Amino acid sequence: MGLTALGLICGVMLVRREKFSQFRIVPTDILPIPRIFVAFICGNLVYIASNLFIIALPFTLEAVFNRSPSEVGLLITPWALSISIMSFVIGKWTDRLPAAQICAFGLFLMGSAFLLLWLLPESASNFSIAWRVAIGGCGFGLFHPPNNRVLMVATPQGREGGASGLVSVERLGGQTMGALCVAAIFRLSGHETTICLLAASVIAFAGSILSLGREYLISLGERTRSA
Repeated sequence: MGLTALGLICGVMLVRREKFSQFRIVPTDILPIPRIFVAFICGNLVYIASNLFIIALPFTLEAVFNRSPSEVGLLITPWALSISIMSFVIGKWTDRLPAAQICAFGLFLMGSAFLLLWLLPESASNFSIAWRVAIGGCGFGLFHPPNNRVLMVATPQGREGGASGLVSVERLGGQTMGALCVAAIFRLSGHETTICLLAASVIAFAGSILSLGREYLISLGERTRSA
């Protein structure tokens, strides 16, 4: 907890310092733009939820569902496969469909898949586990192309590099927070791994609601900035 607090203090100090820097490491000049900020927060939540899921899942499969290490590896595979397939498919439609609804639906799929895994009995078959994992991967793959497009399109000309860095910060920050959440849950619950699935589901549903109200939040932020 002390190290986490120290990290947050250092992060705040870095952001304050970057505001007055000509060559920014952290793109503090574009992050306050409402459209970028909402996309950044939604992406951050997705990575937190996905890491809560993917880090805890092997432990859940082994401890709760009594699967062998080789079975665990095979049952995780649908996650990566479905992400790859869905990202390729949705990439062709990103410019034609509204990003808010696509992202919200992707997060809803993720949250539903995690919740269905949490509700599974210990006697569940491999197929019952695998298709739920695949649905979660489809939701993850469905979310990112339109969300990243929103972030890049909203970026002022000449700051595309900063926006690209922001996507990396979004990913690494969310993954780190997700890993920290898993460690905290394991420590506090005595390795009750299924709690991570429930937490991942709640965060994904929260992100879905946030994305669904994206346009309202953007308009609210723009009014606040202009006031």
